[in-house]
Amino acid sequence: MKKILILFLPVVLFLSSCTKEDSTTSTAKTCGQTSNWTDDLSDNYSFEELNGSVRSLFYENTSTPTNICSYNVAQATFTVTPINNGTLTGVTSIQGKAYWGQNEKKFITLTYNSSSNLYSGTLSGLDFRNAFGDDPGWVGISIIFNMPTTGTSTGDRNIVDAQVDRMSVSFTYNQVK
Repeated sequence: MKKILILFLPVVLFLSSCTKEDSTTSTAKTCGQTSNWTDDLSDNYSFEELNGSVRSLFYENTSTPTNICSYNVAQATFTVTPINNGTLTGVTSIQGKAYWGQNEKKFITLTYNSSSNLYSGTLSGLDFRNAFGDDPGWVGISIIFNMPTTGTSTGDRNIVDAQVDRMSVSFTYNQVK
């Protein structure tokens, strides 16, 4: 029995050492400082989609962060401020979208708060690890207005432009060290 234990013990120790995480790959040593990227997307109309009688208008800045540490999760907060107090007439929903990698994306529908006169929503726990592994990541961020179409792209954009004072996004992430 002692011979079996003596032969078996080194194998167990070897296998257990193979599964231990090297302390040099921990998040604290891999990721750099926390950064907060903010932008006003009001003048960044990007493109639109028409699906039947529903038009979606996308506002996006293509100069978003690209040096994102994939070991930590990130967060995007979206805010839309109407010109006048109240909800936006003719707009059925406003969404915030974050996307990265080949097929990774998350959406949130912004909710209206009458006391602050803001539509807002936060996407938390944005995880870039599956898409980028150990490499630096990137993110795309959009605010999307969904509405029944007036029949023209210009008419639909005028609805948003006439009622929205500001649309902004704040993206909090860790940079690659």
